[in-house]
This record gives sequence, structure tokens and C-alpha cells, in this order.
Amino acid sequence: MKIAVICALEKEIELIRAQMRGVTYHTGTYSVTEGTLANHILYVTISGIGKTCAAAATQFVIDRFTPDCIINIGLAGNTDPALRKGEVVVADKAVFHDFDLHISDFFAPYYDGFVCNEALHRLACTACRNLNLHFAVGTVATGDVFVNDEKLKLDIISRTSCRCVEMEGAAIDKVASLNGLPFINIKVISDSADEDADEDFAASVDEFTDTDTSIVCEMCRIAGDMIF
Repeated sequence: MKIAVICALEKEIELIRAQMRGVTYHTGTYSVTEGTLANHILYVTISGIGKTCAAAATQFVIDRFTPDCIINIGLAGNTDPALRKGEVVVADKAVFHDFDLHISDFFAPYYDGFVCNEALHRLACTACRNLNLHFAVGTVATGDVFVNDEKLKLDIISRTSCRCVEMEGAAIDKVASLNGLPFINIKVISDSADEDADEDFAASVDEFTDTDTSIVCEMCRIAGDMIF
């Protein structure tokens, strides 16, 4: 299986890159690391931060490497009191929290959210269990803002019922959907999306970025001959 792994930050994919074999580096609009992991071909791409960067990187990888599926990993702000820093959200759906969803009722492609692939979702959840990680299943809310304000966080929760907030997931999912590719978002909680978020996020980049990459490695190990 050919798997595209897309994340926002260089730090987030170091563990995957270290375990890949036969690594080739592709340069261009986006830098892509190609290699094998557990008999799967991976294309690991750093999109940069925000929806536009994420969407552009996703289409670039799809056009150039024709992957079979898309895995988006990264850090996220917590909107679930049951979760703590370093714990995981496996998305079953991603939405935009800074887009007027009523517009989707009237214009193509009529999406008010992007439902993650069931097989990839089961695989991600199994990987979390195998790694003894505490995780929750739910909605990831995406927007072009780093949420560091309690009032804004509560507003986003009221509109989306999300488990976490971040800045790339739904954009990646939308492009994957338009190209007919299965996708999944796996997010590690880095902060509480409140007034302390900036400081907490900076510390989490070093502390927790190997968590979601370890999940991807485990997914590759247990995926076997999965075909979509």
C-alpha cells in the first residue's frame, strides 16, 4: 500500500523517517521523503501551518505520487475535559470551525464535514490500543487560528461538538475527498486551547510529537495487505 503521511511540522515526522528504509528525498514545491515501512511505501510530507498550505501539499502529493490513502498527524488543542496532554484523538470526522457551514447546504460539494475512512479508523484505534495509549474518538475542528482563548474555544465546541482544535486536518480531508481517497486524522493533545496554550504547545513539540508518529508506525506494522 502507498501511504501519504502529512503533517505541519518537521519535528512531527522524525520518528517515521528514522524507521523508513530505502529513503529517497524529493524536492520541489514540497519536500517529500519516500521510503518503505513494514512493506508499505510511505510519502511523508511537511505541509506547513494552516488550511491553504495543508490543501496545497495534499494535492501535490496526490498528483505526483498517487497514494492509496492519506494519514494526517499532528498536535491539537484540547476541547474534551476527559483528555489530557499527550493523549490522542482519532477522528471520525473533521469540520471547519471558521467556515459558515450553512453555505454547504446550497453549493457543491455540499460537505458540512469529512467522515474518515472506517478501515483506517479501525486501524488507528487498534494501533493506539496496542501501544497502550489513552485515546478518544470524535470530531476534529480545523481553522486558520491558533486557539488560545477560552471564550473562542467554548464557541467552537458549541458549534462543532469537537474533541480538539487544530489548523490543517479538515483541509487535508477535503482534498482527499475530492480525489476519492480514504483518509484519517490522528491528533495528539498539546495544550488546552486556552490562555496558556502558547507556552504549553511550545513544550509539547518536544515532548509529544513522537506519539502520533508511533501510531503511524504501528498502523503500518498491523495493516498487512489492506487494500482500499
